[in-house]
Amino acid sequence: MELTSYGAAGVVTGSKHLLTSKGLNFLVDSGLFQGEGVEKKNEDVLPFKAHEIKAIFLTHAHLDHCGYLPVLVKSGFHGKIYCTKATRSLAEIILLDSAKIQEYEAKESQTKKHLLYEEEDVLRTLDFFDTCDFDKTYHCEHLTFSFHTAGHVLGAAFLRVELEGKSLTFSGDIGQPYDMLMPSPAPLIQTDYLVLESTYGDRIHSKENTINHIASELKEVIANGGTLLVPVFALARLQLFLAYLHEVFTIYPELKIAAFVDSPMGSAMTKVYKDFHYLLRPTEKEFLTYLESAKILEFSKETEKMHKMTGPKIIIASSGMISGGRIMNHVERLGKYESTTILLTGYQGKGTIGRELLEGAREIRINGHRQKIRAKVSMLESLSAHADKEQLLDWVQTASKNPHKIFLVHGEPESLGPFKEFLSSNLESIVEINAEGKSQSL
Repeated sequence: MELTSYGAAGVVTGSKHLLTSKGLNFLVDSGLFQGEGVEKKNEDVLPFKAHEIKAIFLTHAHLDHCGYLPVLVKSGFHGKIYCTKATRSLAEIILLDSAKIQEYEAKESQTKKHLLYEEEDVLRTLDFFDTCDFDKTYHCEHLTFSFHTAGHVLGAAFLRVELEGKSLTFSGDIGQPYDMLMPSPAPLIQTDYLVLESTYGDRIHSKENTINHIASELKEVIANGGTLLVPVFALARLQLFLAYLHEVFTIYPELKIAAFVDSPMGSAMTKVYKDFHYLLRPTEKEFLTYLESAKILEFSKETEKMHKMTGPKIIIASSGMISGGRIMNHVERLGKYESTTILLTGYQGKGTIGRELLEGAREIRINGHRQKIRAKVSMLESLSAHADKEQLLDWVQTASKNPHKIFLVHGEPESLGPFKEFLSSNLESIVEINAEGKSQSL
């Protein structure tokens, strides 16, 4: 039995982990590489034959985990794609949006060189999905598998597989244990091998009071008569930010100002959250109340009307890394004013505008031109959807016994090394950093 990572090895994006057993191939996640310097890898020749993959197991719906699925279907994959029900619903939205963006960019550049797939490819891909319940055992050939709550985002799961008398667990992305919306990750079931994400393997999340931080930024914006501009990920960060904004408005009613969500994808994602409210930590009534903290804009004329409003306001839009979506237009329009505050709410990948701003850039390239940034830039660190290094260690230690071996993936080089040392000093496990394309015998 062999494990080979063809993505998220030495980088955070592009998750693809191939498991080979008894002549059969199984793939865990199939994501796109994202960010400057790695996106071109999406156009590389497949390192394996798509038609020889028996099944794909999808841990959650983020593009860096599911965005490559239509490429595999175009290349001949015809097996089943297993995931949870909520992940299936969210993946449909994300994949269709990905195809739409690619088609638009291809039209603008008048070339299809970088067009990985189109809408019809996504629709074909959706036919191969087969949904599963949490904590239930399923069978595929000689392999048994089960999905368990990972927190992180709606529907996210860690995957446990058993084959050839051994157990192997893929963490997917593990969420924080005290997320306001998502339940804590389920305890890790004792496993021989663990493929573990390392996004924040080099740090401990800030213990800041999220409500107080948002309130502080709002006080400043109100005093300046400006705009609080909040880039969010349409999946999970938008819904969580609205929950915190509701709490801020409840505790500090004097800070309640007009708030708007300008994100078609965010609106669609929120509808899925409503459908699967029973997977969330708050009650359905509580969740619906959180959503009342901002008006969701449905039409472009509403956006223009919002911009014509005088006085302070909050604009919430995706994408969270300012790498696309309507947030680009808002940053272009409002980032040049000192009265604007850009409040980042999650991980900012290398090569994104969000990372540039976080690192202090005062001039960026956006929508095809250079622009000065005079806005204040702040980071809401407590809103991360990923567990930090101590929380990941705590999760691993929920198992009755340490894994024999841990393979680190889904992390940048500067986090992987320190995280390996940290785990090695606290666990009785062999810890290795997976290299792209290098097979590991299990």
